[in-house]
Amino acid sequence: MDQDGVGAGKRTKLDDQDFRNHLRTLFNQRITIEKAYDDVNSVESESENWTKLSRISELKRKSDYSDRMKQQWNNILDFLFAGSHHMKVGKITDVYEEYALKYFDDLQHRNKKKIKDHEEILNILFHRQHSQKCYEASTIFHLQIKKIKFTIGYKDICIELVTEDKTQKDRPTKVLKLEYWCLGEKKCAVVYGNTRFTMMKSCDEAASMDLYFLLQHPRLILGELKFSVEPYDSAYPGVFPDISVYRMIHGLFQLNDRKMNVINFNIMLTRELLFCGKTTFTSDSLPLDMLLDFFQQGVLHKIRLQIWNDFETTKGNEEFEAQDRFKQIQLSETMLNGCNAWKKANILDVRDAQICQNWKLFYHFTILKVENMTGEILMEFIKVLKEKGEEGRDIKMQVANAIVLDQIAVKVLETFKELSVQKTEGSLKITFETNKKNQVSMDFGWQDIQIEIR
Repeated sequence: MDQDGVGAGKRTKLDDQDFRNHLRTLFNQRITIEKAYDDVNSVESESENWTKLSRISELKRKSDYSDRMKQQWNNILDFLFAGSHHMKVGKITDVYEEYALKYFDDLQHRNKKKIKDHEEILNILFHRQHSQKCYEASTIFHLQIKKIKFTIGYKDICIELVTEDKTQKDRPTKVLKLEYWCLGEKKCAVVYGNTRFTMMKSCDEAASMDLYFLLQHPRLILGELKFSVEPYDSAYPGVFPDISVYRMIHGLFQLNDRKMNVINFNIMLTRELLFCGKTTFTSDSLPLDMLLDFFQQGVLHKIRLQIWNDFETTKGNEEFEAQDRFKQIQLSETMLNGCNAWKKANILDVRDAQICQNWKLFYHFTILKVENMTGEILMEFIKVLKEKGEEGRDIKMQVANAIVLDQIAVKVLETFKELSVQKTEGSLKITFETNKKNQVSMDFGWQDIQIEIR
């Protein structure tokens, strides 16, 4: 049978059914279309260089990538398949698409669209990339993921998916790891389990596309989404990790105006702007502001903010050490006050001394977790309570380090003569009126403060 169109004008030596059976084997092994082309045409593939390269880019840091994405692409499919890493290899592409669509159809009937098996998740991620039809067919699946951790490294990005094994009595969690290695500005290695292949996109683009896909199902309610940054690497002295991928993720969600259903959100920021103002884009807290735009209000319950440990990065650098090493990141009042997901969340964890405790921004949370409580910090909080205190509000504050109650009592009496202070062994109570004549009661323990406004 004539096999014209298999690829590059060559004729396969296999008859049609053997050809299809062979492609079925390659398809099931998650062999890429490019490698399948080489295989059926007896082309000796060039050996790949899998050496990881630095993904740090000054250009990325300075540019507003998310806005450029919105101007350049109409939707997620345009972005995914632009400059596609697949060659147009005729029949191989057609057969792979046919097999993928059949696989998705069978999977839908077997699992009723709810997917928790790790191999099936990997198959969906891999086979969705063969064509736009495959991608669209893959979006019906509701991946049963409990948590996602997205770790930004110097040379790579890693996504870890946490699922539950409901067949076991105690439902132990299982972790599925996806890796994206930088092989160049527009080339990366993608690792899905025991499958490794190259893609003609940056590792930032590949990881962002997969994260978007993992979060895209409207019925997915994710227990936790965590963004972390790899610890300091001595191979990069004086260099901050490149977190510009946050803007790329923002750009993808902006293309489709997608909302994420996430209960707990944990994000790590850096103080790069403080030390390297000329090489970074804008405020250190911008990733928080940008990503919170796409959280469904009322679903987000807890937010935790952390700052990357830059001590080793800045140590020994005269320019860096000339900066105020205790300076805190200021969160944007303008951005966060306009973000409904932020305003509707209940718990804020800012147990990091490098985050400015902006009580005007934090007031609406019912539980606040902070690093320290000193007299100076408390004075600022009392000022906000006097101004904004609303009847019926209850706030619980949890403090990581023990509160020195005697010092707090002295500072309060020095600053606010009108406050009532009752001090006993191991406890402290402060009461006062707000500007609207509501009564505020603050009960202190060694590591907690209970606040009631009546």
